[in-house]
Amino acid sequence: MKTYQTTEFNKFVEEDDYKEGCLSENSSYYDTGIKFKSNNLNKLIEKIKDFFDIKTEYIEFNSCEDKGRIDIGLTENADGEKPNKEEVKQWKKGKIKLYYCLYSAYIQEVKDVNLKRFEE
Repeated sequence: MKTYQTTEFNKFVEEDDYKEGCLSENSSYYDTGIKFKSNNLNKLIEKIKDFFDIKTEYIEFNSCEDKGRIDIGLTENADGEKPNKEEVKQWKKGKIKLYYCLYSAYIQEVKDVNLKRFEE
C-alpha cells in the first residue's frame, strides 16, 4: 500500500518588527517533531492545513524549486500562537514583539517493501 508522509517540520523564527521588518540577527531554528501521514495526498494536505489553521494559498508547494518541499509562513506571538487583534495593535505600536515563522518539510511517497526473501 502506498502512503504519503511529511518529514519532520523545521521551524525558522525571526523577530518581525512592524517598522523594520524581519530582524535576521534575532533568529532561531527548531526541529518541531511535527509529522503527518496519510494514504491519500489530498488528505495529507488537508491534515496540514487543519493543523496550522490555514488555507491552501498559505502553503508554498515545491518551495525554492525543491521537489516535494512545502513552506508555510506564519506570524506568531511569543507563545507560538497566532496573535489576536489586540496583540497586533500592540505590535504595530512597538509595545510587544511578534515573530515570522517559516515551517518547512518535504512530502514523500512511501511504498511497502516485501521482505519475504529475508525470511528463513
